[in-house]
Amino acid sequence: SLLRAFRDEFQHDMALIRKEWERYTPGPRTRTSDLEELRRALHTIKGSTRLLGFRGLPEQVHQLEETVLSALSERQKPAQFWDGLAELE
Repeated sequence: SLLRAFRDEFQHDMALIRKEWERYTPGPRTRTSDLEELRRALHTIKGSTRLLGFRGLPEQVHQLEETVLSALSERQKPAQFWDGLAELE
């Protein structure tokens, strides 16, 4: 039942992440809060995968978190984010 709950939460969070990343447009007025929901969803996935003992997945999620922070600070939208997301799925 934990795995089923995780799967449902994971699918919900991944849909939110996709939507937020597609919507994100970097620019001179970019703020950290622009991707707050996406970052929260990634953090939730990272915690859940760690709790359930999925080896390697928390580290993959952490890399995605770092990519998002980089996108915010450098006001860019790295294409490798989609690759990382596909790997996670």
